[in-house]
Amino acid sequence: MGAIPKGLLGAVILFWGYQTRLLPLAIPLALLLEVANFSRIRWDFTTSDFQRLWNGCLVLLLSAVVFSVGYSRTLLEASAGSTPADRTWNETMPLATRWALLFFQWQPLVFAPFVLAVAYGRQASIPSTVFAWLTRRQTRLPAASRLPEPPRQIAVAPLYFALVLVAASTTNRRGWVFFSGIVVLTAWALWSLRSQRLSRPAWIAVFGLATLLGFGGHLGLNALQRMLVGLEANWLQRFAQSRVDALESRTSIGSIGRLKLSGKIVLRVNATNDMPPDLLREASYDTFNYSSWTVGGSNRKASLDWKPVSAEQSMSAWRVVPEGSVSERANVRIARFLRGGSGLLPLPLGTTRIENLPAGMLSKNNFGGIQVKDASSLISFNAYYALQSTSDRAADDDRDLAIPANERAIIEQLAAQLRLAEKAQEQPKEAMRAVYSYFRNRFRYTTYQEAAPSKLPEMTPLGNFLTVTRAGHCEYFATATTLLLRAAGLKTRYAVGYSVQESAGNGNYLVRERHAHAWCMVWLKDSQSWTDFDTTPPSWNQLEADNASSWEPMTDFGSRLWFEYAQWKAGRSELSKYAVYGLSGLFGVFVLRVFSKTKRGIKDRSTKAAHLRVQRLGEDSEFFLIEKLLQRRGLVRSRDETAQAWIERILPHLGSQAQSLPSILRLHYRLRFDPNGLTESERRALKEQVEAWLKPTRM
Repeated sequence: MGAIPKGLLGAVILFWGYQTRLLPLAIPLALLLEVANFSRIRWDFTTSDFQRLWNGCLVLLLSAVVFSVGYSRTLLEASAGSTPADRTWNETMPLATRWALLFFQWQPLVFAPFVLAVAYGRQASIPSTVFAWLTRRQTRLPAASRLPEPPRQIAVAPLYFALVLVAASTTNRRGWVFFSGIVVLTAWALWSLRSQRLSRPAWIAVFGLATLLGFGGHLGLNALQRMLVGLEANWLQRFAQSRVDALESRTSIGSIGRLKLSGKIVLRVNATNDMPPDLLREASYDTFNYSSWTVGGSNRKASLDWKPVSAEQSMSAWRVVPEGSVSERANVRIARFLRGGSGLLPLPLGTTRIENLPAGMLSKNNFGGIQVKDASSLISFNAYYALQSTSDRAADDDRDLAIPANERAIIEQLAAQLRLAEKAQEQPKEAMRAVYSYFRNRFRYTTYQEAAPSKLPEMTPLGNFLTVTRAGHCEYFATATTLLLRAAGLKTRYAVGYSVQESAGNGNYLVRERHAHAWCMVWLKDSQSWTDFDTTPPSWNQLEADNASSWEPMTDFGSRLWFEYAQWKAGRSELSKYAVYGLSGLFGVFVLRVFSKTKRGIKDRSTKAAHLRVQRLGEDSEFFLIEKLLQRRGLVRSRDETAQAWIERILPHLGSQAQSLPSILRLHYRLRFDPNGLTESERRALKEQVEAWLKPTRM
């Protein structure tokens, strides 16, 4: 394998396999490469063979890009191990970082076919024409049009060693094993290249000092990174925004004109049972003031009382309520985009646990809101839910029964008219049925609001809705229902989120921006839990659909393409996996074909075998006669010096013989490295020029 100690390449591959948790792949690769140092079997690969192998590796390299981007999540789960630290680091890292690390981790396998060909071939160094497209074209040009510089020889083994070492450094396993392995492997590689002017103890001391300085720099960079990450998080938090605020919901109650909501798809829902949940809640509130619902109390932020949600096994499974406290009835899969990787989750009432949601943190508040932080831009998770509410705080007598002073007269008058208090005493659900029937039979849904009549200047927008227009959108119905039931003595809250209503077939549902919805939540004494109560007339679904744009099918198609692309980027698409498997299989067939069609021989020191090998590599070039003569004169060529560099260095010492030597060297290089070799006339010319150059020295 060239200028690299035996055993080193196998050791670094095993180290890479241990670091990336790919030992099942690393062990056979290491054995194959090390066996080449002792095996006598060799293949006679030509430069063209190496070029084809290199082209195949580039195809595999492109596949690695697709693989790391499109299937990164699966690879990380398979290689990250089961410790919480490993999973946290892998699942919460930025997507671009995840792709880059996976791409580099698999590089040793990408270029393994080429390195194996070099290991079992007859050449330790490969002409640069194998790797560079421009230099390949030079070999196909007429001799007069070629560049004068001969192709350089490139040692493959040292480059592959460096590549494997970099790939082993792309994981999060930063313990003593990693640092010790890096030090030992680096020392092993440099030992044979150390300066002979320096004694062994001195070299070891210098290397040890460099190791200590490197370790100190590593610790310092880690500390600096942690500081910068903390500053970045604090800075970005100031600018993070969400469509829904857990503290306040500003409604469109009182707005004049048409409420416009687009048909943009914001959620994709997949139901595991026959029907999905009707409503997906993001937040709820208990205090109404003119046109806004807020979280009440003297300290609104303290009233939310955010608490972390416990993670199970990894940072992608979350337990919202203690296991066994309630019985789950179903689960639903929800996909959505997040701005900045943070926001409130739309969830069915009674959510007990969430799975397949990699994130830095999940937290819940007293009003049933669940917030995610440090997640990817696209999240797709499973929410398991029960029949009753789980994470909401119990009802409060003060705020969950409060009616604003400016709404009290109309609300109490209408409640008395409907005899809600009497019905609530008999059975709370009777009062709920009365309110539902009242709105369904006497009100209509509309997204357009006219100005209140001038003769009613003191009437609030909600009062105008209840007594004059009797028409409005969901925010009117939800607010009125919440306050009317409070007048009946029932504790209620106002909730916002989305309605799930548009089927896309096979258990899939689309939730659009116009499906944003508001409804009432009622506290049931018997079960000591909250339940959803929606009094908006069912016709609102059809009215919103009728107002959809005629361009919606086209925008839906574009949205689907973008969603699939995001799925692919997030590593949840199966298409890239199958594509890579197919490409890998084709490349494997290609490699086997190259090996099977190449002549195979036995590495032997016999005269015949040596003669065949010399003839193949052009080592019968007459230029070597000149080289031997010049070395006897004291013009010695260094081990790491090319013939071109050597000749350029010694030309001033050759006098009149220097003039013809560059021409001889060009022919020699073509004989050695050009896959097309020399023509018969050019071969005779090389021999004649060398004889002419040697003639003065023999006289």
